[in-house]
Amino acid sequence: MKSIELLPTDENILDTIYKDPFNRNIEIESFLKMLTTIEGHFSISIDGKWGSGKTFFIKQCEMVLNVLDDENSLDSEKSSKIFHSSILSQNNLRESLKKQKCVYFDAWANDSYGTPLIALLNTLINSQNLLKIADLEKLKSTLKKIGEKFLSEKIGFDVSLFDQVIQRKEIQDFQEQLDLHEYIEKVINSLIEDGQRLNIFIDELDRCNPRFAVKLLEEIKHYFLLNNVTFIFSTNIEELSKTVNKFYGNEFSGDKYLNRFFDLSLSIPEIDQVSYFRYLTSKDSSWVYKKNELAVIKFLNMSLREVNSFVTNNEIIDYQKLASNPEIFTREHRDIYMYVLWSVVPILVGFHTVNDSLYRRIISGTGKEVFSEALRNVKFWDLLQYDALYTEVFELCGFSKSLDFEKNVENVTAFIYKRLFIEPITINQAKTEADIFWCAISQNLNGVLKTISQNFRFE
Repeated sequence: MKSIELLPTDENILDTIYKDPFNRNIEIESFLKMLTTIEGHFSISIDGKWGSGKTFFIKQCEMVLNVLDDENSLDSEKSSKIFHSSILSQNNLRESLKKQKCVYFDAWANDSYGTPLIALLNTLINSQNLLKIADLEKLKSTLKKIGEKFLSEKIGFDVSLFDQVIQRKEIQDFQEQLDLHEYIEKVINSLIEDGQRLNIFIDELDRCNPRFAVKLLEEIKHYFLLNNVTFIFSTNIEELSKTVNKFYGNEFSGDKYLNRFFDLSLSIPEIDQVSYFRYLTSKDSSWVYKKNELAVIKFLNMSLREVNSFVTNNEIIDYQKLASNPEIFTREHRDIYMYVLWSVVPILVGFHTVNDSLYRRIISGTGKEVFSEALRNVKFWDLLQYDALYTEVFELCGFSKSLDFEKNVENVTAFIYKRLFIEPITINQAKTEADIFWCAISQNLNGVLKTISQNFRFE
């Protein structure tokens, strides 16, 4: 099984900037424009739940800033796509952004470091974009001075020796004896030119171990308050607040701590679920089961990460094969058979993806209310009415054809649930045409349940 997921690769980031499938370019433009107005030391939080697309957003911002660098690493074709995107439609914004340099720091990937400060410095001095404009002699001189003060050997420009700093017990003495703020300022000034500003994107801090997360915040506060540096934290504020509480104790207010730390707090604009689903899936969205998949996404209010898993899981199901059964001969019964499976299966896949306990309640026969609500939110009833199949449905459920459809939706739903999950018809029990119908659906559904138990991923 191959995961279908919009990962923040260069290819995906470029494609979404150029095509703007999620209508986020206006948000990116607004954010980048704001960066050009900042003066003095500044710290920003971009808040969003896990799976809301925070990393993707700041990676898009990073790519736009990098492509404006005269020595950027993107080829001319890629640069052309970004230059012709809606983000850079204003020439005056292009010129302003050329003074904005940036570095991306994945805090979670670095939280095994003993000292966050050194991990961050390592990232800065190894940034290829910054090294292209850096005053290398000035940088070498500063790094040598740091090495001479702490290490017996000269570190030169071999920045990997910073790892030795991390492992040394004397790191506390090192920090106490040196004016680290001054050295860090020299490092920053050697990496960017006069008049330029460095934007440091800190990602995944809320996933780090509490000690690393808090130490990174404290060290930034003590040593990185520089007039030409902006810190942008992409994080889940609620989770980060809990992380701070774990470090200082439950009596400590993580919210107040973070409010004092950030100069500006923003919320990530949510990506429209419809646009995201259509971007991920390669199938024709006019198919009934695709419409039901989208309806389930909306009903369960899935995060982007949950949508990724949901789409991946549905790709395993052969919906075309699922809907074909030679034992059911009339056109009306074939259509109802198809609509039942193409409605019920996406519902089951959806619950298994986002709430496995509710999924198990449904398939164990104790989740009728949950199932009924879900079935009302997909296209099942609309399709039956559109194709004038409600009398046939009543007949298959053992009800009178003269019943009012609207008033008996609940009864029909209860019967469907009973036949699928409480008292399914076996092949030996099938005596009537209706029995054969429900037996065939049960057999197919059992195959789907087996597939779900063996192959599916869920959040």
